Amino acid sequence: MTETYHRDLNLGSKTLAVDVNGNNQTASVRFGTREKFRFLRKPGETTQLYLLAEALIYEWVTTHNRPLLLRFDTANAALKGWARQNQTGLGFEVEPENPDAWRITVTKRFSPKE
Repeated sequence: MTETYHRDLNLGSKTLAVDVNGNNQTASVRFGTREKFRFLRKPGETTQLYLLAEALIYEWVTTHNRPLLLRFDTANAALKGWARQNQTGLGFEVEPENPDAWRITVTKRFSPKE
């Protein structure tokens, strides 16, 4: 049986889908936007949404006592800038390092507390 978890998060004009595949020990997130005329943009909403997703991933890792590898990629210029800007603070690995890269892949390892 496939062990999966999915959750949709919303904040301001942003959405974030979180998926965990326990069998493969992987997690992914997908950022999106909602209708701007109905949902106003809030300062820092991308980081706030990501931190909510990270809390859900940590909860899964702790509950199942298994590590996960988060991976997502993007070609969106604003999201690439956000990932690079928060690389150290949020513990991301961003590849390629070339700031002119058309698409980047962001990874982060989550391990159970020992």
